[in-house]
Amino acid sequence: MKSKTWLMIILALLVINSCAKRDQLSDLQVDADRNLSLVEARQHFEKVLAATKQPGKIASKAPRAHQHDENREHNHDKQPMWDAFQYRELSSGHQAVLTPLHRQGTYVQISDDKMVKFGFLNYMMMYKDTADNIITEWVQLKPSNKWFEAKTSRKYDGDIIVMNWDGKAQRIFRYEDGKVLNDSKRPKVAKQASITSDEPPGDWGDDAQCQIITFWIRYPGHVCSCADHTWEQRSICTCEQQGGIGPKRSRTVSVTIETCVETPPEGPIDGGEDNGSEGPPGGGR
Repeated sequence: MKSKTWLMIILALLVINSCAKRDQLSDLQVDADRNLSLVEARQHFEKVLAATKQPGKIASKAPRAHQHDENREHNHDKQPMWDAFQYRELSSGHQAVLTPLHRQGTYVQISDDKMVKFGFLNYMMMYKDTADNIITEWVQLKPSNKWFEAKTSRKYDGDIIVMNWDGKAQRIFRYEDGKVLNDSKRPKVAKQASITSDEPPGDWGDDAQCQIITFWIRYPGHVCSCADHTWEQRSICTCEQQGGIGPKRSRTVSVTIETCVETPPEGPIDGGEDNGSEGPPGGGR
């Protein structure tokens, strides 16, 4: 009788243990499904973002452009550099895809006499949320001079601006020696450029955190292929089909963007931990 009782207990424990293992495997499967792969990221970008890319006007509380209306499409004309992608572990433990961004002929001004290529400080981060939706963020670095001028690798100093793909700011983080500062330790950001906007001045309030970044964009010139054509060759001229434009010189214009958020949160960006061990997205320099 006792042997039967022990047998029943053992069988019951085996059933319970088996169910627990199935539940654990199920949880692991769900958890693994939230790890975004490069293939998924590229498919999502090409199907959703690249297909719907349209130049848009910079709206009220999105980044604001300085003077040059012809460059209102600035936020939309950027492409991921898939060959340089990395997997990044988020603070949630899940896997994200991070890749530098490229914008043709565009440089970021980092001091009065120094500029770097757009892709050096701009990244695309893609990851899955709890509902399994793919989230795309534009991550922009604004490093301090001491970080940028460092001759050896050092922990990140400066700001990290997290925006949605259209350029509307979601969060701004300030780092000092690799650690994020809370609101009470954030120095006020001094405005460094004249900003024009459709908004009334002072609309952001005293608690807003703002950053100003200047981009320089080079537009190539256009050489008319009809310049030396005779009247008889007019039928093969392409310039008239292009609106009658003639030779046009290349030009470089500046776009100054102000990015503001109302209440920056405390805590690190998703891509790193608040322990000073992480550099900026993409591994920094």
